[in-house]
Amino acid sequence: MTIHFREIQDEILVVLRRHDRRFLTAYQICNELSEQFPETWARIVAEYTDHDQAIIMGQGAGYPYSPASFVANALRFFSDQEGSNVVQNELASDGLSIQEVSPSPSANFLGIWAVRT
Repeated sequence: MTIHFREIQDEILVVLRRHDRRFLTAYQICNELSEQFPETWARIVAEYTDHDQAIIMGQGAGYPYSPASFVANALRFFSDQEGSNVVQNELASDGLSIQEVSPSPSANFLGIWAVRT
């Protein structure tokens, strides 16, 4: 069954609100979703992971649309909505690695998100 952006909106807002307007990457949000909302995270992983790979995010995931991609696209969708309190910005990603996860070599920035209060 396909999961849609709106189905994870409440969970994403919970994660962002916990950080009181501080920006997070999709990778950080994914990690928190996996801890705080394991059933939701399991649905995302089941749909957007190459099950032959142990890597589920970033370079080497072996899947062009990973769980982190789905979450990032959902965040972008939420931030583009009129009246949204989800804010997107960009972080230069050259040489960046987060908990051993590296962005795609073709990406020169990472989207980062926060919530306005």
